[in-house]
Amino acid sequence: MPLFYHAGALGDFLLGLPFLRAARTARPEGPWTLAAPEPHAELAARIFPHERRVAPGGLELAPLTARELDPEQLGRVAERWGGLYGFLPRPREIEDAIERGRPGLPAILEQPLGLAAAEGVEIEALLRDAIGRLGLPRRGLEPVDFALARSELPELPRTSPYRAGPLRHPGGKLAILHPGASDPAKMAPAALFERIRARLLSEGWSVVAARGPVERERGDPLPSGDVLDDPPILVLAHTIAEADLYVGNDTGPTHLASALGVRTVALHRTLNTAFRPRGARARVVCWAPSSCGDPSALEPSALACVLEHAASL
Repeated sequence: MPLFYHAGALGDFLLGLPFLRAARTARPEGPWTLAAPEPHAELAARIFPHERRVAPGGLELAPLTARELDPEQLGRVAERWGGLYGFLPRPREIEDAIERGRPGLPAILEQPLGLAAAEGVEIEALLRDAIGRLGLPRRGLEPVDFALARSELPELPRTSPYRAGPLRHPGGKLAILHPGASDPAKMAPAALFERIRARLLSEGWSVVAARGPVERERGDPLPSGDVLDDPPILVLAHTIAEADLYVGNDTGPTHLASALGVRTVALHRTLNTAFRPRGARARVVCWAPSSCGDPSALEPSALACVLEHAASL
């Protein structure tokens, strides 16, 4: 029952989907175990079928992130799971230690995407290398490789009170806005989202805002209008999948919208191309000209880009 490990945030998890899919393709037989935050594991239940979930920060996996790597302890971890795949700091050191502790056990690891990008490693190049080390052909990665088809979403329980239909006016278009972010520095001004909401409403759109768990716990005010407040991940995914347009900050739900193929506008504080959404229908708009070095990237310009993207539907 090999173990796939990913302790990162939702956006990183979604950008890592090509490696996750490739691991399943390379080892299609038998069950897997997924060590990832529970919402991410739930989201991937269909694209990466697995029988067990373990917490990435659990005591049983502590040797993987210990300051001093112990080959015997790491070997026992890899032996217990029958192999280790995924994203961990010091990946080559861990692989070497496992080989010393339990020679011959498979261990194919890569750096967490955030660490790799900080060192100037291109995310696509890292994923291509991981896929090649699994024994699959190395090739260029396209938006489809980062996609999450709506049919791949686990279904909501029949008892769920959520239904996407009532969110949309009959015959109208639905926009989802996510004005929050786990890092407040990534949040575009609330006034910009208010202007976006007002313009879309004036043009007959149905507009629903989402507030995530971090914003709720931090006490951020609820956005105006109709709000999904800290919805379960599958409710959020199905809601976004119903939308005609998604506008959000540089956050995990924005990557989710992009992966689902929804027309997406990602509002970035800086021109961070490493962590841009990879979807074919996603567009990055910079809202802070002093950070982007682009004198045209003012808030009114960001609003115009959002509306242009909406009008192209």
